[in-house]
Amino acid sequence: MDKKENTNRIVSVALKVFSEYGYAGSSMDDIAKKAKVNKATIYYHI
Repeated sequence: MDKKENTNRIVSVALKVFSEYGYAGSSMDDIAKKAKVNKATIYYHI
C-alpha cells in the first residue's frame, strides 16, 4: 500500500471514529486499531 492509500484510509477511519465518539471522545488508539495501523504510522502520514 502506498502513502496516499494509507493516508486516505486513516482519514476515512478518523472521520468515522469522530462521528461515532465525538472529537473529545476519540483517541489515536481508537483510530489506529480501526485503521489496522500503529500510531507511528498515523503520525508519519498525518
